[in-house]
Amino acid sequence: SPSDKEGTPFNEEWFRILDYGAYYRLVKAQLERAVERTMAGANDETYPEPVPQCDTCRWMLMCDRKRRKDDHLSLIAGLALRQQKEVRSWGIPTLEAFGDEPTPLRHQPERGAVETYENARNQAHTQLEGRRRQAPYYELRPPGPERGLARLPDPSPGDLFFDIEGDPFAGRHGFEYLFGWATLDANGEPQYSSQWAFDIGSPSSFAEGERAIFEAFVDTVMARWEKHPGLHIYHFAPYEPSALKRLMGRYATREDEVDRMLRAELFVDLLTSTRQALWASVEKYSIKDLEQFYGYTRDVELREANTNRHALELLLEDGHSEDVPREMRRVVEQYNRDDCISAARLRGWLEDIRTDLVRQGEDIQRPELKEAEPEQVNERQQRVNDVTERLSLGIPEESDERSDEQQARWLLAHLLDWHRREDRSAWWEFFRMADLDEEQLLNERTGIAGLRFLEALPVQGKARTPTHRYTFARQETTISARNELRQIGGDKLGLVAAIDSVQQTIDIKKRGDTVDVHPAAVFAFEEPLQPDAQKESLLQLGEWVADHGVDAPGEHRAARDLLLARSPRLSPTVQSAAPLREEGETELDAARRLVMRLDGGILAIQGPPGSGKTFTGGRMICELVRAGKKVGVTANSHAVIGNLLNAVVRAAAEEGVDVHSVSSAGVAHP
Repeated sequence: SPSDKEGTPFNEEWFRILDYGAYYRLVKAQLERAVERTMAGANDETYPEPVPQCDTCRWMLMCDRKRRKDDHLSLIAGLALRQQKEVRSWGIPTLEAFGDEPTPLRHQPERGAVETYENARNQAHTQLEGRRRQAPYYELRPPGPERGLARLPDPSPGDLFFDIEGDPFAGRHGFEYLFGWATLDANGEPQYSSQWAFDIGSPSSFAEGERAIFEAFVDTVMARWEKHPGLHIYHFAPYEPSALKRLMGRYATREDEVDRMLRAELFVDLLTSTRQALWASVEKYSIKDLEQFYGYTRDVELREANTNRHALELLLEDGHSEDVPREMRRVVEQYNRDDCISAARLRGWLEDIRTDLVRQGEDIQRPELKEAEPEQVNERQQRVNDVTERLSLGIPEESDERSDEQQARWLLAHLLDWHRREDRSAWWEFFRMADLDEEQLLNERTGIAGLRFLEALPVQGKARTPTHRYTFARQETTISARNELRQIGGDKLGLVAAIDSVQQTIDIKKRGDTVDVHPAAVFAFEEPLQPDAQKESLLQLGEWVADHGVDAPGEHRAARDLLLARSPRLSPTVQSAAPLREEGETELDAARRLVMRLDGGILAIQGPPGSGKTFTGGRMICELVRAGKKVGVTANSHAVIGNLLNAVVRAAAEEGVDVHSVSSAGVAHP
């Protein structure tokens, strides 16, 4: 075993060069440039640009003093580093200089949309005004439909103001350990409620308590919603609804209830409403920084609260949740209470601004109250529910406490409704993206912003609708050819015919009803397919296992072996402890040998992209065909099937194998 200079053995880690080569070349080039400048006598000063690690750095205060002395552009709320570089390239080095810039801006950005920089200038101007007045200051943004104050629904006596405390590093998947929410009584005074996951189940089981407080909160909302149909759940930043969706998926519980809450748009993000409604003289839009505008004073000083919260989470990460002192819990709960009540006060402040504007004649609409009736349970879904319940009976919450058979049953139980959950997740993401504006879509990898119409391309063949070419702002995007594009709000626009990230152009094949539509931003979304045959096959497997057991002789052996993570069943029988790969044998040779000896089980080959799965699979298929076998290919998409069949064709040509009937996926055969 390799060892260091002191002789201590260590394990080698191997990584694919292609995965890190580009980053290595970038860092190497930066280092070479720095060395060249130093050798040439340049005296480059390293500037303390703010980074996420600043909060834990011992030099934090010194760096902060430096930035304030220089009136650095990083003090402008929301101005990213790349945008700071752009503004400095215009000869504008400070917050004050940027805040005093006239509007519209005199500069055309090389990267990003003009609107983004105009918004940043207005933010700088607002902060500068607050500095000069030595008082909290804000300016209202231009109103827009379904933006800012128009996102605020009618207040309801059932409204909740919700906040979660969680530790992403505790346990296997993180741990949401405290749910807190506030309601308003008849006098408008907040009433706080909370639930700790520590108080439920065994101290060593995060899952039991976490699941219980999640279910209890959802049940509380549903009961309150029944009583107050106009109820909404207010939160600050997207963490809370994301956590609920994550817990719903993790425990496969309260799925219909959470789906109803999301379809009815019960969740109202006060951060989004605030940022769309106004510019405030704050360096960051945290709820703590905004409290100066509505006069909320916390019961627990933030330094004390953060100290106790970090200490509590350290105990959780070390597996000592039972050792959390009562006083520590009291302080953290008070911190959570402050966040909930502050959210209620923030909503009240925004409502006061809205009321004043309406009184002055502004027309600010309320969001329409969405109907979200429970989904009707059809015959198939009832079968799924029944089988899931049978498979899950008696299985511990913590995976470490399950036997191999229990883990296999648990996994199968969760797979039965996988397609429905994935469909819901896809639609939830669609509605989230549809709700974003141009500036926000600029930072989404599935979006493109800053679109400007260039020209209509010549019509090819009998096409009735044109292809329009647009230029777009420089940005990172995963959009590619044949993606279906949606406009802000979610309406269909057309298909991507081509995209050039270097020239920053995108060609969009329009629909008949969008020929005259030229949006400023788009996002990619394709409606989920409905693989009914796959869903039925999974359900039949679940019913069989519920009736006979996961490791019984009979049908579905390969699928059940995969669930059990069993080694492949080989003929003739070999010792189960024998390694699958023989000494001196390559992975490819082992795969080709083993596939010919399979006896009703499964040989799983796993690896990251580019590791050779398709290459190996193509040659395994050739080995089977050479022996006179028939081979079926299935996958999650036609593209994957086509890719493998192309590999089969290439392998067959190299090895002289006569392969037939591989044209069903559109692949030419020899």
